Amino acid sequence: ENFHKSSTYLKKFRNTCVVECVPKRHRSDRSLQIIFEKLFPGQIKNAEMVIDTSTLDKILDKRRKYLDKYESVVARYEYEKWKYEQGSTRCYVATSEPIEPQVRTSGSCFKGTNESAIKHYKTMVDQLKVSAHEEYDKIVEKR
Repeated sequence: ENFHKSSTYLKKFRNTCVVECVPKRHRSDRSLQIIFEKLFPGQIKNAEMVIDTSTLDKILDKRRKYLDKYESVVARYEYEKWKYEQGSTRCYVATSEPIEPQVRTSGSCFKGTNESAIKHYKTMVDQLKVSAHEEYDKIVEKR
C-alpha cells in the first residue's frame, strides 16, 4: 500500500492548511498551536512546522560519496600492502612496496596538485560532517 493512500495519512492530512510567512517568534509547533487555538477554539487538532532539509540532504549525499571513495581507497591500499607483505603468490610477485594512492585536488587533468587520496577524502568527510551538524543546528533553531 502506498503511504499517501493509507487511511492514517488521509485522516491526518484531510483537513490540512498550509500557512506561509509565519513570523519568527511563532515558528515552533507549540507557538503555532497556541495561535491557531486562539483563532479557532477547539477546532485545531495539531499544528506543525514543516522544515526544509534539502540543503542537509545535499551535504549528506556529498559526504556519503566521499566516504565511499575513502573506504574504497583505504581497502585497496590495505589489500595491496597485505599482498606485498605476503610476498609472492601463485599469480603475483610483489616487486615493490605499494605507493599510497594519490588524487589530483586542484587544477586540470594535466596540471594541478596531487595529494594523498586517503588524507584528502578523510578531510572532506570530516569537513562535510561539520557542515551537516551546522545545517542541522540551523534547522533545529528555525523550529
